[in-house]
Amino acid sequence: IVDPDLVLWYRFDESSGNVAADSSGGAGTRDGTVATAGSGSATFSTDCQVGTHALRLAPSSYGSGGGYVTTPAPASLAPGAMTIALWVKLAAATSAQDWARIFDFGSGTGSNIPYLYLTARASDATGTPPRFGMSLIGHLTTGEQRLEGTSALTANVWHHLAVVLPAGAATYTGTLYIDGVAVASNDAMTIRPSDIGPTTQNWLGRSQGWQMRLNQARIVGLKSSRTSIPLSRAAPLKNQLR
Repeated sequence: IVDPDLVLWYRFDESSGNVAADSSGGAGTRDGTVATAGSGSATFSTDCQVGTHALRLAPSSYGSGGGYVTTPAPASLAPGAMTIALWVKLAAATSAQDWARIFDFGSGTGSNIPYLYLTARASDATGTPPRFGMSLIGHLTTGEQRLEGTSALTANVWHHLAVVLPAGAATYTGTLYIDGVAVASNDAMTIRPSDIGPTTQNWLGRSQGWQMRLNQARIVGLKSSRTSIPLSRAAPLKNQLR
């Protein structure tokens, strides 16, 4: 049984090719496209936390690009409330991971360009925790609504990360979970996925260059009368997310 609120589900169980099949059961074409920017690679690997494979994204050096997955615009699938959950495994810390994106949905850079993202390391220094951010006015600190992690992700270990943006009032509480634990919350969030609009650059794993693996990427959009979307770790729930 697949949760009816599930709008994207990439298992990354393929063994080769450039398609990440969507298993959500949603209407239309929602498969992801596996690609590379510049040098680097994107390959399927049997080193995974769930299922049979994961997607390994590797650069050749900092700033040279790397592998990523293009997805549909999430705001069109889950405009009011959204949970994005993924299994992530970082390689040993290097400068290639500075500001590396786990996901990034936007339409380019500059002022007044909305976006939302999750970075594995929110700094140019090792030992920096993950950060989720969203903004309607581009990369300006004053306009970004954030969820800040408290500790760095351990290298060469699978971690489950989930960003929960629930339904409800105009001002709401967003939460960042790491390995099933709420590590950050912000009770003054007002930006909704629908506010981000029809983004044109919708990526899992695209950044300036890094090395990591992705496993079981899921996006859940609120389509029922529930007022929140509870966290569910992907490992025990191979076929269902509630």
